[in-house]
Amino acid sequence: MFATTELQVLVGLQSGKTLAEIGEDLLLSHPSVSKTLRAAEQKAGLKLTEHHGRRLRLTLDGARVAAAAHETLLKLRELDTMLSSIKTGEGGALRILASNGISSYVLPPVISQLLQAVHEVDLRIHGADGNTDIWEMFDTGGFEVAIARSLPPPHIPATHLFDDELCLCVAADSELARRKDVDIRWPDLSSYTLIGPIGNEDMWRQFSLLGIRPRRRIQVSNAVLAKRFVENGEALALMYRTVALEESAQGRIAILRLPEAPTTVSYWLATRTPDGTSPLLEKFLRLLHTHVRSFRHALRRVA
Repeated sequence: MFATTELQVLVGLQSGKTLAEIGEDLLLSHPSVSKTLRAAEQKAGLKLTEHHGRRLRLTLDGARVAAAAHETLLKLRELDTMLSSIKTGEGGALRILASNGISSYVLPPVISQLLQAVHEVDLRIHGADGNTDIWEMFDTGGFEVAIARSLPPPHIPATHLFDDELCLCVAADSELARRKDVDIRWPDLSSYTLIGPIGNEDMWRQFSLLGIRPRRRIQVSNAVLAKRFVENGEALALMYRTVALEESAQGRIAILRLPEAPTTVSYWLATRTPDGTSPLLEKFLRLLHTHVRSFRHALRRVA
């Protein structure tokens, strides 16, 4: 295997430099450059140079080897740059596993800030649906971060990230929105069309046990579609506060607390750091916690 200095000498000859000029570039004496060139030829098992008068030039085989050496040095520089960016947190790889709600409504602004702060990042975000066991996926490896509603098994350390609450979303100009300070009872909703809970039949069955009997019920596959129905004043939607925060802040949707006991879920965060937390992961976690603190305040405002 060629040493880096041997590659540099060959590339120097390829560019037309003399051994003396190459020595000046590499801070080597003339005898050291000659010795390095002989070592490269011995490793190659080929004659890489020949004399043309008083000048030393590459043979045809030597020129091919020097061209490959040039490409190798470029790759080595890229490797050095990548390692440097990983050590400083300016780059690296990050694999995130989270529920679809988190992936759609919590992570995007965090990732946007992360991409502005780093130069090169290999990023993968996997949004898991309600039927996916996030902790089982996380346990098999391949992800540095996991965020899920349920506590993981004891062998996966996790921290509490935030709480979210199921709420009633209505059009901002609806009669129900004007009654925001008045307690709403389930019978008050019987004349409306109800959407959701989004993609969660188990939760719907729980609400059915409470005696919810809407005029109509619409099932939709995602919260974006549900919110469009709500904005048009055509229905009410059961969804978590975090999902509707943006539309609420823009005055497009009003968020009301559910009658009787609210349904709250807790989100938990786990990281895989066998060799210590990487600078890139630390940067992501700082941005995530800052963002979570900001919408905790927003959640309290609309509560």
